[in-house]
Amino acid sequence: ALHITNLSHTFDLSESYSAPQLAKRCVLFTLEHFQEASDVYDSVGFSNMLVRMVPYLRVGLLEDMNKVWSSLASSGPSN
Repeated sequence: ALHITNLSHTFDLSESYSAPQLAKRCVLFTLEHFQEASDVYDSVGFSNMLVRMVPYLRVGLLEDMNKVWSSLASSGPSN
């Protein structure tokens, strides 16, 4: 199970084995437990991990936005 203590290692594995779903889960976990994670990891290591997570966060946000736009487009104009 994903936990603060294995977050960094799990994210490393997601990158090493090209596992984007695992990376996305790590990003979401980090956002959900941001304060706890920032307390556990040293500031440089945590900052580096966050920088590496940005592309996964960007992709996730774009996917979610596309779903919303598709839903709006399929519902047609509102009157």
